Amino acid sequence: MRAVAVLFCCFVASATTVQAEDDDDFLSCECPDVYDPVCGSDGITYQNLCRFNCVQELVPDLEIVHYGEC
Repeated sequence: MRAVAVLFCCFVASATTVQAEDDDDFLSCECPDVYDPVCGSDGITYQNLCRFNCVQELVPDLEIVHYGEC
């Protein structure tokens, strides 16, 4: 089970499209596949600023804590 979770995590991290679901809302952003990490106030390290901004569209109170990994 742990191996499946790790593989899923790696697959999601390598995708170039960010998709998030929240109730009936759906957001899809095209982001470059560049690793320039951003630490969000939710404790998640986002691959780059584009991916952070994409999620922030659905979670407006999400803020950047600092640039780099959390």
